[in-house]
Amino acid sequence: MNTRKTLPHHANFCIPRCGKCRRYMKLVSAKPSRLHCSSCDETYSLPQNGSIKLYKEIKCPLDDFELVLWTTGAKGKVMNNKYGYLL
Repeated sequence: MNTRKTLPHHANFCIPRCGKCRRYMKLVSAKPSRLHCSSCDETYSLPQNGSIKLYKEIKCPLDDFELVLWTTGAKGKVMNNKYGYLL
């Protein structure tokens, strides 16, 4: 049984946890889309004009944030954390 939170309008997007407080962040889908942690009152930018989903529930070893996967469609994929893009 999957215990991850999923947004109804983003069926493939599981909400990542904040690396600071470990609580679920909220996806702000209004442009520009971003992730917001209401506990820490921190907002993190996301790449625009693509699809975003949780990347295998892997955490960044530097900051403990969960990685998300961003793709523009048929071509390349980029993993993103708050420090930038990992190719």
